[in-house]
Order: sequence, then C-alpha cells, then structure tokens
Amino acid sequence: MRISDCLVVAVAAGLAYLHDPAPMPQSAAPLLLIIAILLMPQVSSLFGVYSASPRPDPAGSLRISGSWVCVVGVLAAAQLVAMPGEAGLSIWIALWFTYGLAGLLFTHLLYNRWVRQWYRRGDLARRLVIVGMDDHAVALAHHLWLTHDDSVRVLGLFCNPGNAASRAASPSYPILGGWEDLEAFVRHHSVDAVVLTVPWHAEDCLQMWMARLRNLPVDVLLCPPTSSAAQTQWGVSSMAGHRFLKVAERPLAGWRYIAKAVEDRILALCLLILFTPLMLAIAALIRLDSPGPVLFRQKRYGFNNTIIEILKFRTMVASEEVSGGVVRQARRHDPRLTRTGYWLRKTSLDELPQLFNVLRGEMSLVGPRPHAISHNELYAPIIDAYVARHRMKPGITGWAQVNGFRGETDTLEKMENRVKYDLYYIEHWSILLDLYILLRTLIVGFVHPNAY
Repeated sequence: MRISDCLVVAVAAGLAYLHDPAPMPQSAAPLLLIIAILLMPQVSSLFGVYSASPRPDPAGSLRISGSWVCVVGVLAAAQLVAMPGEAGLSIWIALWFTYGLAGLLFTHLLYNRWVRQWYRRGDLARRLVIVGMDDHAVALAHHLWLTHDDSVRVLGLFCNPGNAASRAASPSYPILGGWEDLEAFVRHHSVDAVVLTVPWHAEDCLQMWMARLRNLPVDVLLCPPTSSAAQTQWGVSSMAGHRFLKVAERPLAGWRYIAKAVEDRILALCLLILFTPLMLAIAALIRLDSPGPVLFRQKRYGFNNTIIEILKFRTMVASEEVSGGVVRQARRHDPRLTRTGYWLRKTSLDELPQLFNVLRGEMSLVGPRPHAISHNELYAPIIDAYVARHRMKPGITGWAQVNGFRGETDTLEKMENRVKYDLYYIEHWSILLDLYILLRTLIVGFVHPNAY
C-alpha cells in the first residue's frame, strides 16, 4: 500500500500536468513531486492508514484523505514561500490534489476489500496454539472459537495427559498432544503464537515454559485468569476481544521481516555481481592447487532449527574436510589447509558462495553464524538460550564476528560470548545495524587474527 500510494501520487501529478493549461516553472514540479513521494508514506503511517483489519473501517477514508491534505498543504506552503505569485503552479497543485485524492480513495477501498477477503480465507489469520493445565485453557479456546474472529485461527490445545480425555469431548478445538509434543509441533508447523494459560500460582511451571518457548521464533502470550489483578510490565496484545500478556516476541514481525528480506536479496545480488570475477578466479586457483571440488557443502542448523546446506570455497584437502562424520574446526597452522585455502580463510573470501544461500532464502547477509550440527548438539545443553540463536536466519557475517568473536571456539567461554552477542543482535535488529555490521566487515572484518 505504501508503494501504491507513491505510484498514485506520481500518476496524479502527471495527469495534473497534462490537464493544466497554464504555464508553470519546469524546475519546480519534479522537486515538489519528490517531496510528496517521500512524505506520503510517512504521514499516512502517522494517521494509521496502513493497519490491516478484518472488518470494514468507516474512518479509513477520513485517514487517507487527511494524510493527503497534510502532504498537499506542505507542498502549497513550499510553493508560496519559494515561488509566490506563480498561478500556474498553484493550479497544477490543485489539480494534483483532486486526482490524487480520487486515486488514493479508490486504491485503498480496493485494498481493504482484498484484505477482508484474505482474512475470511484465513490467509492473514494469526495461527496460535494454547497450552493449559486447567479449565481456563478450555474456556479460552472455546471463547476464541465462538467469536468467529477471522484474524485468529486456533490450531488446537496442548494439555497434560490427565485432562486430555475431558477436553477431547469439546468440539471447538482439537487436542494436539501433551506438553512434550509442543516444541516439535511448533518447529514443523506454521505457528505464529503460543498462548500460555498457566495460573499465577504455578510459578515453576510458568518459568519452565518461558525458558523453553523463548528459543522458538513465535510470539509467546500469557493469558492470566480473568480474576487476576496482578500488575506487570509485559506488553499487552488483543485478539478476538480477549487480552493477553506478551512475554516474548518474534524478532522480525510485520514490515521488519519484509524489510530484511528485501535488504538481503538486493544487497546479495549486487555483491554477487560485483564479486563474480573474483569468485571465478578463486575457483580456478582451487582447481589448480589441489584435486577435488571447488565448493564445500556442509549441513548446518538454520532458522528455527531447520537443516540447511551452506556453500563455501573448499580450503582443505578434499578427503580431510570431514573425518568420520565429525567436523573439526580449523586450527592455527592446520595441516589440512591447502595453499589457496590458507589465504581464503585468512581473508574470509571462502564465505563468498554463501551469497547463493542468501538468494535462496536460507541465510541472511547479517545474522548469527551457522554452526556445524555436531557443535550445536554439543553446546545446546550446556549454554543457556543457545538455541535462541535460531530465531533468526543465520548470516554470512554478524555482530559477534565484527566484535572479535569468530574463528575457533576451543573454550566454553568463547562460545558463550559469541552467543551473547548473537542474542543482542536478534533483540536489537535494525537495517542501520545491519549496514553498520556490513561496513565494519568490509573495513576490518575480512582480515582478523582469528581467521585461519
């Protein structure tokens, strides 16, 4: 809708120019058009224009009209200050306002109809599961089912085995299993939120669930008993007329997910084009240096603990990359390294083929570095929140790497520090932070004492 608004503003300006019989300064129109395109999405966001709803919004037309009035008001004021007395320019702005208002109202009416249809089909519904241990979970699931709110889809309930039989009789929701089945279900199904209906007095159980669920890329909502008057600083979320306490949040939600995906694809494509001659030269050197394939493929854990196959330039003797199915990290002066591989690792150029992983959507340019499967299985049980690194796609470079925590993790402390920096990045992600990390990688990140 933001892109559409910018296009409508540009087309309306062109139509106004075609239908304006009065002369006008040619240099002023492009500048005013650029200002309008930059302002329109920002002002509309302030007016709440881009909030999708499954129900008709009577005030939607007023909000988009008010946004356009504000933008044109700024343009008219700029014209009066910079070019007073330009009648032709004033007529053009008036025509531009008329065409723009008609176009914006029409496109938003069309989009709102589409959004409501998508909600009715369930395309935009939040998919959630409920975890409960008493009748409060049953009442909540039944309430969500009775409201028939198109913005929410209850997939089912996870409960302790002692109450499963009584709850299975309710037609409003399916029983998906016991508590031990929850994590596997979330990892293999599209789940947006997990709602905990654990009572306040079960503090140990509540802490246990919060610790387990924070490793999953879902919103974790706590629904307290309706009689509770407990005060908390947790966020509040509303769905289907019911209020929940949000105790954990997905790292990338809404536009943040789209922004990072667009950033990854565009920058990865540009970098791939830029480095293609270098990558071809490296491939030739690898083939001349030692027998074996140019690329090394390795299974690693990616987003949400899914297995991905990352690509790297081969830097070791082909038969020594993996020994007995166990991946050994490269050490300083590692005898397995080839002559070309030594310099590739020293400059981190062996990571360049992972740009293809980024284009395939398996990795990001910036994110927690993917670890070998054997390393994950080693550190996950002994480092708190280690698996939480997988709440975001792994990256070619990351916050931990540009802060010096890269290379061999031969001590537990090194891995703990790397995890700490990875979790900081996940909680504080922004496009500016990504660009800063990429800039630091280009300046100081390729050559590092720990790169070997």
